Amino acid sequence: MDDFDSKAPKFGRIWVITKKCPKGGVLVFESLIGKGKPASTQLHADAVLQEFGQENGHLRFRKLQGSGPTYGWVQIIPGIIQPQEEAKKQ
Repeated sequence: MDDFDSKAPKFGRIWVITKKCPKGGVLVFESLIGKGKPASTQLHADAVLQEFGQENGHLRFRKLQGSGPTYGWVQIIPGIIQPQEEAKKQ
């Protein structure tokens, strides 16, 4: 278990990266401090994320499935990064 897991709540809201995701993926940051360092990979369509917090329009997450970084921060982009219950309605 890494430090992120030990500090995070056990359960959080589930988010998905929709099929409207750009081909190159969605940029992920390692932290929000000074915009943080970008992760070496990006999140792609159909990735499923567990929320561990939000700040200034960004989502702190742990990836549950799909391709991309396991942990990080991502800007919440309407229509591309959505709560699972809203994505199912579309």
